Order: sequence, then structure tokens, then C-alpha cells
Amino acid sequence: MSQTNEPPLDLESWNIKVKLNDGTEFILRPEDMPKNLKNNLIEVINVYFYIHVDHLKSKYSEEIYGQREQEELNESYKQSLANKKERETDDSSEN
Repeated sequence: MSQTNEPPLDLESWNIKVKLNDGTEFILRPEDMPKNLKNNLIEVINVYFYIHVDHLKSKYSEEIYGQREQEELNESYKQSLANKKERETDDSSEN
């Protein structure tokens, strides 16, 4: 598995963007909220964060598996060609 120089994925910040039907928008930041609401929201955000991380892990592990599988098939094909060539050479020497 290839290694990356990027730091591990982590929650950096969050806020809530509110849009009203008159086009008005405003942002609620954690420091604008009561502590218990902020803590509850952090729990919800963490659930979705870990769902996202799990999705990325499964997505990229499938790509890596597919790449390895393709490499194994290529190697098997090359070996098969080499064996065929060797058999043909042996058959022509016997005649």
C-alpha cells in the first residue's frame, strides 16, 4: 500500500450555515452555542465523520485490491506465455 505525506484525516472545524427563504444567510459557530447543544452537535458530527472515514478506507482498499489483482493477472499471463514458448521450443527440438 502506498504511503502518503498527507496528515491523517481529522475534523478541523465546523459551523452551521443557515439559509432563510428570503435569501438571508448566517453562520452559527460553536462558540455561539450553549455548551450542551455544542456537545450534542459534536457527537453527531463525529458519527458522520467516521462514516466518511470508513467509506474512504473501503473505497481505496478496493482500488488497491483491484490493482494487486490486475498485477497478479498480468504476471500470471506473462508466466503462461513463457511456459507456452518453452513448450514450443521443446517440441521443435524433439522433431
